[in-house]
Order: sequence, then C-alpha cells, then structure tokens
Amino acid sequence: MANDVCVSRNLTIVGGQLGIAPWSVFRLVADVTGTSTGDGALTAQTRLPGKLMIDQTVSWVSDSPLPSLMLLRVTRAYRSIITSTPNAVQFREAWETAVDATPRTPDPSRLVNSQMGTSFDTGTDNAGQPDYGRLYLHHDMSSSDNWLPDPLPAGATLNAHYRCYVWTPPPWSPNASEGQPLHEAHARSVRLQLFAAPTLDPSIQ
Repeated sequence: MANDVCVSRNLTIVGGQLGIAPWSVFRLVADVTGTSTGDGALTAQTRLPGKLMIDQTVSWVSDSPLPSLMLLRVTRAYRSIITSTPNAVQFREAWETAVDATPRTPDPSRLVNSQMGTSFDTGTDNAGQPDYGRLYLHHDMSSSDNWLPDPLPAGATLNAHYRCYVWTPPPWSPNASEGQPLHEAHARSVRLQLFAAPTLDPSIQ
C-alpha cells in the first residue's frame, strides 16, 4: 500500500484526515475604513485635484502557496452636497495598486475611478446677480468591485491606496444665490476590502 498521496495544495492532510485549506475558497483578507477629514463648508476649489477628503491604504500579504485572484471592493458611505446657483460641486475618486511596492499616489486629475456631483443655474436678475437658489443632493451608499488584472503571486504583498477629493469646476461665482452662497460637501467615509479567490494547483493533473 502506498504511504504517500499526492493532493492539491488547496487541500490539507492533518492527522490522516483530508481537509480544505483556508486559501481554497473566496475570502475576505483585509478590511479597513477611512474617515473624511474635510467634511463641512466648502470654498472655491477650481484647480484639480481639489480638496483632499479621504486618504486611506490597505495591504495584504498572501499566505497561499498558490497565486490568488484579487478583488478590491470600495464601499462609500452616503454622501451629500449643498451648492448654490450657478456653482458646481463634484467628488472625484482614484485608487492605485502595486505588488511588493508602494502604489503611485492616487490623483483624480490624472485617473478618475469614480465621480459624482451636481450643479444648477437658474439665471440672473436684471442687475446680473445670480438668482436665489440652493440645491441639496444626497447620494446613497454605493460600492465598486475591481478585479486586479493579474493574480497575486504566492507570498507577495498587495498594496492599495485610495483618495477622494472634492472640487468646484470653474467658473466660480462668489456671489452665488443672490449674494447668499452656501456650499458644503460631506464624503463621510469609505470602506476598503480585499478579497482573495483561489486558483487551481497546476502540479495536479
């Protein structure tokens, strides 16, 4: 009788019993939350990338002996904007990833992964002053799933860096809403999660 049995590295043998390795299933491997440091009153931010709201990183060192398929999930808290006619306010997000290295600093003036915002213009009075008007926008919580294009090698480290900015696309009217401007932006928070999915053991035919 043979004493050795060849099994996939997605399986384990402990005490003579066949089991399933932790890395053989789709699993959550990292979970962090970043809080906005810039919520509240907003002044003109007409040059990109704008005002930094959230700056957050997340990392994971692979414990699998096989390459892992990696998913980055970005979940935003509900966001809100107040703007006054005729101005615009927009959130812009970017994230970068790197393996065994530091990612580039995310810059939504170079690469935008997600954006949301609002603007409106109700016109002016006979004196050329903007009409009175304020817009309140509330955007529900949302998520983005992003599969990395290449598997993460065994034992490698995946690093991800996320940033959220707010800006006010030009032109900017300092006397908005009949000289009673009100502008606010609330990003609140973001949750970054890394998920690892298994790959087949090529040594097992």
